[in-house]
Amino acid sequence: MIQKTEATTGSNSDKKQWRLASGELVVDKENSHIHEMPDGLFDEAIARINSNGRDKISEEVDFGREIGKCALVEAGEGDEVFYALRPRRSCLARFVKNREAAPCSTLTIILEKGVDNKFSETYYVIVTAYIGYISYPFPWDKKYFNSPEKDAEKERAMEFWGSRALVPEIESIVPGTETNVCPQIYD
Repeated sequence: MIQKTEATTGSNSDKKQWRLASGELVVDKENSHIHEMPDGLFDEAIARINSNGRDKISEEVDFGREIGKCALVEAGEGDEVFYALRPRRSCLARFVKNREAAPCSTLTIILEKGVDNKFSETYYVIVTAYIGYISYPFPWDKKYFNSPEKDAEKERAMEFWGSRALVPEIESIVPGTETNVCPQIYD
């Protein structure tokens, strides 16, 4: 699993912290979606990212060597697709049976700029980190697609997930949540 370094400053000194290449603080939230990965990999990736002042950072870091397996695969006609809940998630994910995860050299990290004054400096909060490439949220995720301004992105997400799925051997599933029924796409 990932390694974190101890914080040394501020009132949140009991929390784990990292630094971006551009110097900003990075903190983990209690329920972030950091996937399992080799020790030190997350630290190395974070140290390569520059914020460039962005409010949200979605970054692919290519290590130039195999670092693990990518859970996201192509899935289409003829594939046996099902939906299930992943741990610490609020919406179903799309999975495919009888497929193997592919070797991957890329780690994706998504961060959001902190919006409160917890720290005396600009900081980012980890949303997720996983071996693989940037993807779209599931189009039926009402928590993410919660406004008409996101309709165009929702359409791209529908197209993206219509031809892709996750491999259950890589991604954990909450037992008993499997279904063959696609989640309702809301209006």
